[in-house]
Amino acid sequence: MLNRMRMGGGPAITVTGGTVTYDGLYTVRTFTANDTLIVTGGTLTADILLVAGGGSGAFNAGSGGGAGGVIEETGVAIAAGSYPVVIGQGGAARSTDGTNGLAGGNTTALGRTAKGGAGGVHVGTGAGGDVGSASGGGYNNGGGSPGGATANPTQGYGGGNGWDAAPNYGAGGGGGAAGRGGDAYVNLGGNGGPGRQSSITGTAVNYAAGGGGTGITPGAAGTGGTGNGAQVASTGPAAGNGRANKGDGGGAGKGTGSQSGAGGSGVFILRYLTALAA
Repeated sequence: MLNRMRMGGGPAITVTGGTVTYDGLYTVRTFTANDTLIVTGGTLTADILLVAGGGSGAFNAGSGGGAGGVIEETGVAIAAGSYPVVIGQGGAARSTDGTNGLAGGNTTALGRTAKGGAGGVHVGTGAGGDVGSASGGGYNNGGGSPGGATANPTQGYGGGNGWDAAPNYGAGGGGGAAGRGGDAYVNLGGNGGPGRQSSITGTAVNYAAGGGGTGITPGAAGTGGTGNGAQVASTGPAAGNGRANKGDGGGAGKGTGSQSGAGGSGVFILRYLTALAA
């Protein structure tokens, strides 16, 4: 059954859950914490965006975390019913020397799963596989394999390669939802991969940018992100955290701060015509 109107002219469909804002003709519902989407009175047609939690960066001297996976669809038919929404948390910051970052959590809604980003690595090959985006490669090895290999190959990208020529090590940037993480080079950490832009809320926003890797000159966060890598020397700025509810990867840690950057939490956003649902 398609969206329909009551005899009195008001919408027959009602929707609850999330935080409500409006963009012109559209109602936008944003879920930043676990909740339930409830649709009654008919089938709702909506645009949706799912972003998973980003991975945290490694500590000390390692690669940036991979961004959370992104799923965006238009014209999704949502039958009347109750739908649990789970928002993936970002990987927690790391403060123990030589530890890898932690993966972000999955975001699930409407039978779909956006995969959490991989945590950064201290030494070796970045984590990839069935994740949103892969982490960068740590010192002494190559980059991460592409993310989303099993569930959805379009959710995220691989991390950049590490640089393994002593003594000028560098670590790769974490993959982003819109592109691969940058490679490290002599003394240079790799930049995080770019985030993916969406205007589902009415404003163009970059979601799920990769975290930067460490180096004498650290890697920057991916486009739109805040997870900058830290300088290998202890005098540089601390690693940056990913943005909350944007799914960024965290920056790799080794600076004035005592930990790596945490990954950003995820989000679920639903948009539909206000005239068709209350």
